[in-house]
Amino acid sequence: MSAACSGPSSVDRRGKDPSAGAGDLRILEDVVAGVFMLPGDSQDRTRRTIRAILSVQNVDCGGEPLSDLDRTSYRQDQARYPQLSLIAIKGFSEELDPDPDDSARVELDDSCAARSLPRVYEWDALMYEWVDATDRALASPEMSPVLDEAARCLASDSGWDIAASDPAVAYLQKVDNEAAVATPSQMEALAQQRAATYVKCMARYEQEMAAALEPAKTALVDKHADLLNEMAQDLAAAGYAP
Repeated sequence: MSAACSGPSSVDRRGKDPSAGAGDLRILEDVVAGVFMLPGDSQDRTRRTIRAILSVQNVDCGGEPLSDLDRTSYRQDQARYPQLSLIAIKGFSEELDPDPDDSARVELDDSCAARSLPRVYEWDALMYEWVDATDRALASPEMSPVLDEAARCLASDSGWDIAASDPAVAYLQKVDNEAAVATPSQMEALAQQRAATYVKCMARYEQEMAAALEPAKTALVDKHADLLNEMAQDLAAAGYAP
């Protein structure tokens, strides 16, 4: 599952911003949120960090900065890490036509994409460990009643058969399938209805899953402290400001 611009990027043409110090704790926190993501409103920081990194890479490869680091259309995994407050307002996705970033984007390749951020690929690879941590949390005994409750609620509100083993994925797949055959006029009403059901039924999941992931996040931040700090310093040097 998974797009209106609201303001300028915090990274200028070469991304220089003297107010962003290399040791800025807020930048480090954003770098952590960008790879060790949680459900809930911390997704604001996750999206902003990932777009900031893409913006720096785009400039390094000869393009322009992305238009708005805080654009909410740039969603991450809304099954595992949903931001229900955003879905409640804007639904599962937003369409930009035309996308204001289309003319700014260039092809990113290894000859330029790590120029300002030499550890970006190592940072990005941390996601593999985070996916494993997420899978373990999802399979924990503590999450079983949460998933059961979500599945019952989603099934009751939608009329669909929703597997309790992974209710979010099951529901969002059915939403996608429905959207593929619905007319635009049908989908406008259905999209609001399906999003409202998801927000209602996944509220406990959002809270409990974030709590279940916190110990793994703390452990991984400690394990990869040097890499995360260096990535934060490089991003600050490239002009990123939280």
